[in-house]
Amino acid sequence: MGSAFGPVMIVYLMVSGLVGLSWLVRKPMVLLALDPVMGLRFLFSGSNLAGFAVLSVVFLAITGAEALSADQGQLGRGNIRVAWGLALVCILLGYFGQGAWMLQHPGFTVTAEGVAPYFAMMPEWLRPISVLLALLAGIIASQALITAAFSLAAAADGLGWLPRMRTVYPGDTKGQVCIPAVDVFLCVACVGVMLHFKSSSAMEAAYGLALIVAMLMDTFMLWYWIRHVAHRAAWMAWLACGPFALLELAFLEASLGKFLEGGYITVALAGLILFCLRACIRVRGLERVRRRMIRVDHLSTMLEQAASDENRDYVADQIVWLTPDPRMGMINRDVAVSMIRRKARMYWAVTVTQTNDPDSVERDVKVDGRLVRLRFKLGFKVPRPIS
Repeated sequence: MGSAFGPVMIVYLMVSGLVGLSWLVRKPMVLLALDPVMGLRFLFSGSNLAGFAVLSVVFLAITGAEALSADQGQLGRGNIRVAWGLALVCILLGYFGQGAWMLQHPGFTVTAEGVAPYFAMMPEWLRPISVLLALLAGIIASQALITAAFSLAAAADGLGWLPRMRTVYPGDTKGQVCIPAVDVFLCVACVGVMLHFKSSSAMEAAYGLALIVAMLMDTFMLWYWIRHVAHRAAWMAWLACGPFALLELAFLEASLGKFLEGGYITVALAGLILFCLRACIRVRGLERVRRRMIRVDHLSTMLEQAASDENRDYVADQIVWLTPDPRMGMINRDVAVSMIRRKARMYWAVTVTQTNDPDSVERDVKVDGRLVRLRFKLGFKVPRPIS
């Protein structure tokens, strides 16, 4: 996939960067946009007719960065660092090039011309090619959504926040996962959202609101990690996260007006996903409460007593049960009752655990009278039963 997508993205980024650079050298004064003082002056000046809500449009210029952390699990930190260097330079040159082009065409408006500044700054002969490259880049960029959804679903599955789903590991690293059920959900959700909004411009409200909330949650999780995982002082957590939180809260306040324009779709989808997670967590909690455990040595004694009852016939020579205890010291009460009710010569309690080594297969065996406890340690790529 990388060998197919990589060259397309490199060509797209290089075309954007070089064309942007060609306009930038004609109007270098656009680099004054790097001065935050100018941005603040415009924000509070009479020329800003949108008021504080203009930040919701500015925020769209930094979207995409939130996908970098999600893609690390699929592509690796080193690849992200190398690729982002080229992407950052070319994207900045493309933005500055569009600004320089618009300074030389002050009467230009998207509504009147019917074309975006990005394509308008392209030479006539390059414009059809740039449209094709942008289309391909948009398709490739959607992989960030897919891979991030896979990574999050796999993490939620491991935490018991989702029902067990079939997971495919296409590579040799644990982060590279494919979950067909999530793929189907994304397909249905994307088609539904597209049919609802009918145009990409109408989706900007839902898109922007979703991203600012996601970034705000990232900041909160960073604060939580510093405070409760790394056990640092409160002032260190606030010093590290406070500036980001203030900036993101300002963008969030500016984007709240987009709720009725389409942001409600984001809230509805997030609410649906949250409901499913909470339902699964509640069900797992009820299962743990109802599940009673019995010590293995006690169970072994009871099995010997049950086997010595001559009034009962043997059901089988060997009977196998799957149990979830990886320490092999306890057995589910329901499983224990099932063992005692069935007279057999040997009883097997099998536990399957997962390791980070993709193809490893290890086993531990402990025999206690008629009870054999068997634990398999399987690599994450080895097919295993769902218990």
